[in-house]
Amino acid sequence: MANPQKELEKESEQLSFTNGAEASGLEILKAIRNGVPLLDVRAPVEFKEGSLPGAVNLPILNDEERHLIGTCYKQNGQDAAIALGMKLVSGEVKQSRIEGWKKFLGENPNALLYCFRGGLRSKTAQTWLAEAGISVPRVEGGYKKTRQELIKILSDKPQAFRFFIITGTTGCGKTRVLHQLVKSAQANAAAPANLLDLEALANHKGSAFGREIDPQPSQIDFENALALQFMRWEGREQLPLFAEDESRMIGKRVQVDSVYLPLRVGPLLVIEESTESRTTLILEEYLQAPYQERIKRSGKPDQALQDLRAFHLESVKMISKGLGGLRAQQLTTLMNQAFDLTQAKGDWEAHHTWISFVLREYYDPFYLKHLEKEKERIVFKGSRAELFNWIQSNPPENFMRMYECGDFSKVRKLVPHSVLTE
Repeated sequence: MANPQKELEKESEQLSFTNGAEASGLEILKAIRNGVPLLDVRAPVEFKEGSLPGAVNLPILNDEERHLIGTCYKQNGQDAAIALGMKLVSGEVKQSRIEGWKKFLGENPNALLYCFRGGLRSKTAQTWLAEAGISVPRVEGGYKKTRQELIKILSDKPQAFRFFIITGTTGCGKTRVLHQLVKSAQANAAAPANLLDLEALANHKGSAFGREIDPQPSQIDFENALALQFMRWEGREQLPLFAEDESRMIGKRVQVDSVYLPLRVGPLLVIEESTESRTTLILEEYLQAPYQERIKRSGKPDQALQDLRAFHLESVKMISKGLGGLRAQQLTTLMNQAFDLTQAKGDWEAHHTWISFVLREYYDPFYLKHLEKEKERIVFKGSRAELFNWIQSNPPENFMRMYECGDFSKVRKLVPHSVLTE
């Protein structure tokens, strides 16, 4: 099987635009699919709310200038607003912004330019760059039109795929299996399956303790990243799609129906690991690795440990209602005792006590109740290693037959909860 990354790189080299000044809707989608850099000249506040995949924000107007011009437009009309814009962005300010664009385009000569609707801001930036001797295509219809296309892609394309859901108790290593499959595919320069890492796209491990150091992407950016993933899988619908079992919410990001509903009906691949194995994994991924990352960023071990303690104590508060007041207090005590030992002696082993407590008293009962309701969907049970080997040993057509024979295509009566917004 051809290497999909090499195919994308080859296709990217062949990209050309039918209109040198403007990239059409089809051309921009092809460009996004192939990772072509995008220059977003909207204001930072707009970019923060949502942007197109691969975009870098170098605004023609900052937030304050945009606000002033918007107010002027409402009070005095378009001509007055344009005149104010030209006044605010002139002289050194204008030159500084042009230099920023020139630097970006020098590093990314195949980039495209866009604003919100493909209107005055991107046209002005394009004109200023042309005067500086640089030609850059502008996205037809801007961010708004392309966002609408991405919404349609995310609503439609997942329906063509067959989802296989990797599940198991907290800490069993679901994400590790996905990552192992990705590494195996990369090492063999092949793609025997579609591997969807929702937690990576949402930048969150899914549980109350799963927040990452960096913030989550906006809801729109999360959705756009999902749409991009399915765009890159075009023509691969005959391959099974493996995803981790996730709830509707991944942190503060909400899954869209087109992806969430297949997770609720597809075949279940259940990982079974001992409590000891799971507490060790959680210790590594939720405590030791984040601690080392905090040290790497701050260079202050004591502060890193203090921040990590505060982070996990806050997480306990998030589950205290479901855990109950007395057990939440017990968990807090066990956690503080463990962090005290880590601070005093560098000992991490004491954390096994509170980790096993929260698994036994909170996470495992919820999961086992869920699994009992869904037992008819189970097609595999085994350890992480056994699941990995089982997936690797079965060709794609076996999974597709398994899906059809199990009649997993039946749509259950789930309440739609679309979160796609422009």
